[in-house]
Amino acid sequence: MVTYALKKYNGDASKVFVTGSSSGAMMTVSSPYPKNFDHMETCHSRILQKTNMTQNVMAATYPELFAAATAYSGVPAGCFVSSSGAVDAWNSTCAQGNVDQSAAYWTNVVKGMYPGYSGARPRFQVYHGSIDTTLRPNNYRESVKEWTGVFGYDATRPQTVKNNFPANGYTTDIWGVDSTNPLGKVQGIYALNVGHTVPINGYVYSVFGVCQLLT
Repeated sequence: MVTYALKKYNGDASKVFVTGSSSGAMMTVSSPYPKNFDHMETCHSRILQKTNMTQNVMAATYPELFAAATAYSGVPAGCFVSSSGAVDAWNSTCAQGNVDQSAAYWTNVVKGMYPGYSGARPRFQVYHGSIDTTLRPNNYRESVKEWTGVFGYDATRPQTVKNNFPANGYTTDIWGVDSTNPLGKVQGIYALNVGHTVPINGYVYSVFGVCQLLT
């Protein structure tokens, strides 16, 4: 779909972004289809048995397509896999924040969605509310571990911490600030006393590079 739209409308491939909230956030980070596999029809049923839903065409599986991604109130890529093998089952263990894995584990999950890929990956931004009872806040911490791990950063040591930013009660942690990425490669935004889902605000457009943040 992305490549079709770029070709048909003469789009700029360097300015393709993906975002979503809740299930849309899961779609932002995850996909059931590993890249570069053969025998689609043979693999199809096996792949679906290992996933909770048909989450497609997003940052973990198609990193070469997107410049940046933002996930609002979601879960880490690979977290919501159904233990029953059903394609549309709810995963309470993940939703309730009872999954606690290492950064190395999550990094391998992401890399396993596109085996052999060694190119650039999209800048990633994670939003989550502290009183989310649908997808519990521990999913924020696991998501941050995942994407900082993918980029080789330590989730416990953000390069920059901004309190009350981009709104009062929000804390923004940033990793990977450099001359090419002045807003960093990974951002975690934790919203105090916000539930499911975190309201979308204009800061995301600045991170995407669509406009400059006027502050």
